[in-house]
Amino acid sequence: MEVDLVLEPMTVHCAGCGHGGPVTDHLAVVACRRCGAVDVEVTGSDDVVLESITVAAEAKRPQPEAKRPQTKQSQAEGRTRE
Repeated sequence: MEVDLVLEPMTVHCAGCGHGGPVTDHLAVVACRRCGAVDVEVTGSDDVVLESITVAAEAKRPQPEAKRPQTKQSQAEGRTRE
């Protein structure tokens, strides 16, 4: 089975100094790491989007041969061989 996930990581951009980057902890969404300004814009999300699931078809197993009902003749042959 194969699962494809799409992650759009959260990023921040500071309006004060222009610094931007990925959100690595909860403080990054409150204040700029470079200048400390609180005028930061957060983009992206911490959501996970399931894009697709691929399931391989199970290989067909050969069916066991069905037992044929014994005829009177095959029953008699079976008794003589024992």
